[in-house]
Amino acid sequence: MDYSSELENKLKTYIDDPSLAMNPAYNKNLLANRSYQEISEYLSKDKRIILPIGSTEQHGPDGILGVDHITATGIAILSQLSQESSLALLLTTAWLYIISASLALYLCARLLI
Repeated sequence: MDYSSELENKLKTYIDDPSLAMNPAYNKNLLANRSYQEISEYLSKDKRIILPIGSTEQHGPDGILGVDHITATGIAILSQLSQESSLALLLTTAWLYIISASLALYLCARLLI
């Protein structure tokens, strides 16, 4: 099978069942799913790690708070599809869950009431 067909099949799998991409339990390249020995072995060969970064903030009355870091994680996971499995980069869970000042004030005010 050529590489483009393999990539198309991977993409179709994730489109048919998006939980495979977003559920960390299915991602063997997620740092949290590796032992420290596996991480050490990986880092001896490749120092690159994908670090999705996104904020936690309000996005209007109907928007979810975590859309930024959820989107960053999804893009990071899907970016691994274009790599051969032996070259797939290690992926951390999303870091830097930043809460905007207005959301922090809102949450604090609600907690005090």
